[in-house]
Amino acid sequence: MVQPGKTGTVEGDWATRFRGPISLLSYLPLKLAKCAFAAMGMSCKVSSGKAVRPGHGERRDAVFHRSERLFLRPAWPEDWQAILSGANDEKLVRNLAHAPWPYGAEDAQSFAAMAQDPKLPHFLVTLPGAGVIGSAGLGQHNGQAEIGYWIARGYQGHGYATEAAGAVLQIARTLGHRQLTAGHFTDNPASGKVLRKLGFRPTGRVGRRHSRARGGEAPTIEFEIDLSDPAMQLPQAA
Repeated sequence: MVQPGKTGTVEGDWATRFRGPISLLSYLPLKLAKCAFAAMGMSCKVSSGKAVRPGHGERRDAVFHRSERLFLRPAWPEDWQAILSGANDEKLVRNLAHAPWPYGAEDAQSFAAMAQDPKLPHFLVTLPGAGVIGSAGLGQHNGQAEIGYWIARGYQGHGYATEAAGAVLQIARTLGHRQLTAGHFTDNPASGKVLRKLGFRPTGRVGRRHSRARGGEAPTIEFEIDLSDPAMQLPQAA
């Protein structure tokens, strides 16, 4: 098994060898991180004991996280079909700010190739045995760090959104974020339930955000959370 920060080969289903919540926040070479997910159907070539220089244009670092049932990892370019399968849903993308509708192959490819910000990482949400079931991560809105997430329709209703977003909160705290914001469109109350489970509190403000899928602005309910309190317990699942 490859240990965090080491370079080598991976044997077997690396992701499912971890039991219980564990965060692997040390930055690994991109090619090594890809090798770690070879058991999920992705190819890699890493010589044992030798670091591999990333190719031109490739991201150099990867952060990933294991929660109780899920594995959060960066997207690779070859993930675009799995992303398209989950996000090609008008009802889902209408609840997102940046995804267009119709959502096509080029949109999925762009998402899979999107560069990572070390302070604001974003992830694919994967379920062992099922593969990619959604996305969760950090972004920025009005100069403040915020959390975002989506879960494909076929996997909704099982607490995966709460678990994935809770994992992102743990990562955010580890990365030094003291406060996060979030928001949901007023016609998407299910997202508000997820945020409340995570400990977010409504700010009392009703904002307006642009939605590419809606083709304009729509009202939103705004939330915030204070991560600086060490006594705050972040949930693992719904």
